[in-house]
Amino acid sequence: MDYDRDKHKYEGFCTPLMNKLGYVNEEHKKFCLKLVRNLGRYSDDFKFQYFTSEYCTNLNNWVYDSKKKYNIPDNIIDNCFQDYIDYMTQIGAQPKCSYYSYDDIYEPINIIMLKIFESNVNVLISTLNQENNIFIPSCQNYVCELVKIYNYMNSILCAKGKEGDEKKEKTCDILKNFYDIYKWFFFVKLHNTNKIPSLDNIEAEYLDKCVPNERKQPLTPVDSETTYTVSSLSSDEYANPRKSPSQVPVNDENQGSSMSRTVSTAFGTVAGASSILALLYKVTLISIYIYENYCVIMFILHLPLIL
Repeated sequence: MDYDRDKHKYEGFCTPLMNKLGYVNEEHKKFCLKLVRNLGRYSDDFKFQYFTSEYCTNLNNWVYDSKKKYNIPDNIIDNCFQDYIDYMTQIGAQPKCSYYSYDDIYEPINIIMLKIFESNVNVLISTLNQENNIFIPSCQNYVCELVKIYNYMNSILCAKGKEGDEKKEKTCDILKNFYDIYKWFFFVKLHNTNKIPSLDNIEAEYLDKCVPNERKQPLTPVDSETTYTVSSLSSDEYANPRKSPSQVPVNDENQGSSMSRTVSTAFGTVAGASSILALLYKVTLISIYIYENYCVIMFILHLPLIL
């Protein structure tokens, strides 16, 4: 940021905004500068006219991670996006990006993980369709974890109806979109699906393709006396690297009844779910980050200016 020749332009917006809102937190100002820069409103190359949906999704993912990590107030985010939207309207262009807070859905960290798959599905296809790519095993592990997350969320949120719960409906719509993209990925694009589970008959597919024989057990606990419940349907429990990667018992505060679950903590074990998102935005090539025997694919995300 210090070497950005347009930094004075970002400060011309952020400094008065911070003063107006009464904020003196340095991290809040740094966030403002980065968000304004990546929204492109002050760029000389008019990059804001060429934003893709993937770019905007990745930008919102970063905003959510920063918001949680640095306790960024919503009015800073809203003002930055509004400045961008006002300028686009002024020049007669349709805004390409809007702010999506993730506060109106359940399990935002898990949803972000699924959206990262959607934004980078072509990277996965390219990798998995090569015969000797060294990243194939980790890509397979990554896909298995996504299938586990999808199965868990779809089972507790969408399988028994969602009428009357707008938050649940929005979450299930996102899960349905993931399902459609995954089916296209699995049935149309992959050359070899022998080690990648489909979303049809998930239990059997997951056990057959994702779990070593010595560790095979159902995705959903079958012991009727063992109950695992969901606390506010949040993913905070995922972020504790000391929890078991197979099952995490938690309490339900909002649902009124218990729902069986088997929690995947592969993402959370990587120094916390928030930290992994930060890492995702710092890579410049596909690489592997290993923590306690878990591998996570770090895709190329086209947000180089965020760093």
